[in-house]
Amino acid sequence: MIRIFSIISLLFISNLCLSAADSLKGQLLFLNGDTLSADILEIKPESIKIKHPYFEEESVVNTANILEVRLDNKGGIKKAEDQEDEAKDLTTIRIKPRYKASNQMDTIKGSLSQNGVDFISIDTDYAGLLKIQKSKILTVDIDTHSSLHYSGPKSLEEWKNNLHNESWSFKNSALYSTENSGNIAQEINMPDSLAFSFDLEWKNTAYLAVKFFSDDHKMSRPDNYYEFALRNGYIYITKFTDGSSRRINEDQRLKQNNNALRRALTDEKSAHFDIYLDKHKGVIHIFMNGTFQKSYIDPEPTPKKLGKALHLVSGDSSPIKLTNIRMSQWSGNMPSKNDANAFEELKGEGQRILLKNGDAIIGKTGKIQGGLMAIETEYGPLKLKIKGMRTIDLSEAPEDAPKMFKGDIKLHYNDGGWIIVKPLSIVGSKLKAYHQAFGESEFNLKAFKRIDLHIYNPLYNKARKSDSW
Repeated sequence: MIRIFSIISLLFISNLCLSAADSLKGQLLFLNGDTLSADILEIKPESIKIKHPYFEEESVVNTANILEVRLDNKGGIKKAEDQEDEAKDLTTIRIKPRYKASNQMDTIKGSLSQNGVDFISIDTDYAGLLKIQKSKILTVDIDTHSSLHYSGPKSLEEWKNNLHNESWSFKNSALYSTENSGNIAQEINMPDSLAFSFDLEWKNTAYLAVKFFSDDHKMSRPDNYYEFALRNGYIYITKFTDGSSRRINEDQRLKQNNNALRRALTDEKSAHFDIYLDKHKGVIHIFMNGTFQKSYIDPEPTPKKLGKALHLVSGDSSPIKLTNIRMSQWSGNMPSKNDANAFEELKGEGQRILLKNGDAIIGKTGKIQGGLMAIETEYGPLKLKIKGMRTIDLSEAPEDAPKMFKGDIKLHYNDGGWIIVKPLSIVGSKLKAYHQAFGESEFNLKAFKRIDLHIYNPLYNKARKSDSW
C-alpha cells in the first residue's frame, strides 16, 4: 500500500520546489496498481520529480496516472494537556452531499466554539478555528468529555489480553482483530445505567461480543455479566450468573426485519451501534445505524453480582475494526426509535434538536456561553446544556450544498471519515486548501491517513481499494 509522511496535493497549481532537507518520503499508487516509494523533490501541475534509491538518477512521474497517496503519520497530532480538558465537547459536523441521492458527506471534527445566525464555529486540532456556513450543514452531532465515562480506544496497553495471543492490534485510534479469537478487557468507571456506542467494520460477517458489567476483567470467562453478541447475522443478549448462561427473550430473537438485519450484518461491512443498559432494571435497548432493533428485559436482575469491567471478544476468521467507543451515563428514558421520525414530529420554526435522554425540541439556536446554548422556543427562551445535546438538525436550511470542483481532493482522517478540499499550496506537512463551507484554511496533514486524487472520475473511483486491515 502507499505510505507517505506528508502529502503533495499541488497537482493543478503552481510549481513547488523542495530542498533536500524538506523532501517528502512516500509511496504512490498508480491507476494500474503499481506502487512507487521515493523522496519527492519537486511538484509541477502535471508531474512529480522523485529520487528513488534504485534509480540511477532523479526521475519525473506524470501525476495524471496517480490514484492516491496514503499517509503514515504515526501517532497523529500530539495533543496538549489542555486539549484533554473534560469540559471540551466532541463535535462532528456533517456537510450536505455534493450530489443528490447521496449519503456521502464531508465530516468536520472538533470542539463547538460559537453559534451565530449564519455560521457555527468549531475548534479543530488540525485546522484551527473553522467558521462553517449553516446553509451547508446537514447535522451537528455533539458529545462531551464531561459526560463520558470512557472514550477510546486509546491504546492496546489499556486492555488486558486474557487469552495471551496476538488477537488484537491498535492503530490510528482503532482496534483491529486478527483471525485468532481474542478477549481483551479492562476495569472501567461503568455507571449502573449506561449508554454505550461504537462503530464496527468487518471483512466477512459481523462477529463480536461485548461483555458488560463483568465481575473480573482478568478472566476470559468471568462468572457474572451481560453479553451483547453479533453472530451469523443475528443479535443475541445473554446473561451469565455464577457461570451459568441464559439467553434473554430467546423466543423473540429479532424476528422482525430479520432478513434485512442479516443482510446488514453481512453485506454492508460497517454499522454504528448504540446500546442502553440498566443493570438494576435488567433493561437493554439495541439500536443499529440510529434505528431501533429490539428491547430485552431480564426477568431476574442480579445487580449485586455484577462488576464494572468491559470485555471485547473477537472470533476466528472474522477480522473486525472497532472505533469511536463511547460510554456515558444513561438517564433511563427510552431514546427515540428513529431520529428521522422524531424530527418529523416536531412542528414549528427553527432547528430541531435531539437530547441525550431521548427528548426532542425545536427552536432558534443562539449564542454559546459557559457551556450553555441559548434557544428561542415558542414557549419562551431556554438555556440548554451543551453536554445534554446529541444532534442539531439543519437539513431544512436553504439548499446550499457544496459543488464538485475540478482538482478537488479527499482527505481521510486517521480516525474515520473524510473531507473534500481544493488544494492551494503545501509546505512540509501543512496544506493550504479551500473548502466551500468555510473558505481557505491550513490543514495539518498529520491528522490524515490518505488522500484520493481524481475523486469525481468513475474510472479512478472503481480502481480504488479500501483501507487494508
